Amino acid sequence: MQDKSALPADPAPETDAEGDSLERSLKLPQSITVVTGGIIGVSIFLVPASVANTAGHPILALSVWIIAGILSACAALTYAELGAAMPQTGGIYVFLKKGYGRIFGFFYGWMVMCGYGAAALAIVAIMASGYALRILPSDFAGQASGTLVAIGFIVISGAANLLGIAKSGNLQFVLTVVKVGLILILIALPLGAGHLDLAVFGMAPNPALDAPGIAKALSEGLLLTLFSYSGAH
Repeated sequence: MQDKSALPADPAPETDAEGDSLERSLKLPQSITVVTGGIIGVSIFLVPASVANTAGHPILALSVWIIAGILSACAALTYAELGAAMPQTGGIYVFLKKGYGRIFGFFYGWMVMCGYGAAALAIVAIMASGYALRILPSDFAGQASGTLVAIGFIVISGAANLLGIAKSGNLQFVLTVVKVGLILILIALPLGAGHLDLAVFGMAPNPALDAPGIAKALSEGLLLTLFSYSGAH
C-alpha cells in the first residue's frame, strides 16, 4: 500500500513576488456560473432586436452574432492560456502586473472601479429596471422612477457581495440557473407552439444594403453583440 504521508500536500494559495494573495473561495459550479452569468446578462433580451434592426436582414443579423461569438471565443481561449500560465487569483490585474508592471495593474483596477466597470454596471441596472417596471402593477410602475429602481438594483447587488465571496457565488449560481432556464423556455416555446417560417430569410433587405451598408451594419452590430458577449474573461 502506498504511504499517504509521501503524497504531496494540497498546494497553498498562490502568491506573487510581493507576497500578495487573494483567497480562493469559489468552487467550480459557482465559478462557471459567474462566467456564464457575466456573458448571458440582461442585455441578451434587448440587444437582438437592436441588432436585427441595424442589420436589416435576418442572415446579416445572424452573421453578426456568429462573428462576435468567434471573436469572443478567441478572447476566452486567450484568457484561459494566460490563466494556466499565471494561476494566481486576480485575473487581468495579475496578467497586466506581471507583464507590464504594477502601475498597469493599478490603472486597470482603477478603470474597472471608476470607469468601464461602473458604466457597464449602470447600463445593466438600467436594462434590468426596464424589465422590473413592466412586471410591476401599472399604477405603481407609472409613478416609479427607472433611475431609482436601477440604483436599488445596484445597492442590492452590492449588499449581496458584502456578505462574502462564497455567499455571493451561491446567489450567482441560483440567478444564472434561473436565467438560463428562462432562455431555454423562450427558445422552446416558439418551436413547440408556433410554426417555423423560413420565408423571412428570402425577404429583401430593409434598407437595401450595398457593400458600404453591409460594412456599416456589421460594425454597428458588432458593437452591440460584443457588449452582450463581454464577461468571457
